[in-house]
Amino acid sequence: MKERQLRSLLNWIDDIGGETFVTLADFSIALGGLPIWPVWGSDDTDLEIFVDDLLSWLTECWKPLLLRQSYPNALKVDPRRRRWSHMRESHTRGSMQGPQ
Repeated sequence: MKERQLRSLLNWIDDIGGETFVTLADFSIALGGLPIWPVWGSDDTDLEIFVDDLLSWLTECWKPLLLRQSYPNALKVDPRRRRWSHMRESHTRGSMQGPQ
């Protein structure tokens, strides 16, 4: 199961060139031990980010992140588009353009 494990890695940076930081960290994401973000397959490339910025972004985007929906079906067709498939193109084209 380890080969399918998705991990976010946060490594604290204490100082850079003699300048001390409290909330600076290297951030990356790995899948099964292989870094996949920010640079695929690179162990030494991380994103330096202030953790308060990361927490601010997560706080702002938490609701949309949790409410994203996907439609797991074999045809990979979005059910919202399926309702238009039986209509003539002239009807659907006009409704997609909106009021004029």
